Amino acid sequence: MKTVSQTKVNLLFFIGSVALLLFTLESVTIAQNIQRIGYFDLYLIYLIQGHITSLNTSFMIAVTQLASPVIMIFLTFLVIILLLIRRCLVTAFWISATLVISAAIVNPLLKQLIGRPRPTIDRLIHVSGYSFPSGHSIAATVFYGMIATMSFIYLRKIYQKVLIGLAATSIIFLIMYSRVYLGVHYPTDVVGGFLLGTATVCFSTGFFVLYGPILHQLLNSKGWPDRSLRRNEDQNNLDILENLAKSSHGAG
Repeated sequence: MKTVSQTKVNLLFFIGSVALLLFTLESVTIAQNIQRIGYFDLYLIYLIQGHITSLNTSFMIAVTQLASPVIMIFLTFLVIILLLIRRCLVTAFWISATLVISAAIVNPLLKQLIGRPRPTIDRLIHVSGYSFPSGHSIAATVFYGMIATMSFIYLRKIYQKVLIGLAATSIIFLIMYSRVYLGVHYPTDVVGGFLLGTATVCFSTGFFVLYGPILHQLLNSKGWPDRSLRRNEDQNNLDILENLAKSSHGAG
């Protein structure tokens, strides 16, 4: 893990705050007009569902499964197991805690609190429960967004970061599109899920960067070897060796 500057941490908190503010404004607006369907929603629904074919529907059903509870649980466990094998305990805790709090606790509570009914226009699959915010949109944004974030933190090669970031972004927006195409969400539902997911990723990453080293030191002091910040330590050791070599050369 490379060192993240305070400026970048502040930027994360700023983006997260903006996303959370926009989500809050959208939530209040929808809650105050729970039965009203706005022009934005109607226009995008008719625009997106104007391309319904059996082939497109099959593809969208496959895409939407990438953020289904079963797939999300499976992928999360897979990532956590891989991290535990590499003894990245702090990173594993960061990802699992973020996903559980956002997708399994916050999202269901918000759905019950706002209570927006799902759309009834050309629904192509059966889904129960309330509509806002989109759980698939939140889960996709948080999970795939954190995968992209991990690549930016841990990987060194720019092209790897770009490829993973583009792939994650594409998956997120495809899942959002699929939920509207399949008729189970309004566009404002998936936008709300994306905003809340973005805020979650930004705040969670900021706290991970700030407090991860503290938890890392605590685990190591208790006999639980953690490698989440190993690259930082390796780089520090290399810097020390380089400085010693320069000092020896100067003394010679």
